[in-house]
Amino acid sequence: MWNALAKYISIQRGKNKLLLNSDTVSELLNSKGLVDELTKYAEQKKEKLGDDYVIEVQKTKDRTRVLIGTANERAVKDNLENNTLLKAVGR
Repeated sequence: MWNALAKYISIQRGKNKLLLNSDTVSELLNSKGLVDELTKYAEQKKEKLGDDYVIEVQKTKDRTRVLIGTANERAVKDNLENNTLLKAVGR
């Protein structure tokens, strides 16, 4: 396990410090595998929510985010009254 993590972190012995390698962490956060998993998760949640909600993928240089949002006023009202998005992701 440590060999796999060595690309992303370094540990300074005796100082209890864990340092992240920001370049490789950004690489991980933009990796196709992670984006595919996040998109799959969002699609599962959207199935429960219905057509009034949409999925958006945002890519930046540091990371890729997958968002679920409202598509129309009906969904906005539903979300405000029932916390629909929070309930869909289990919060």
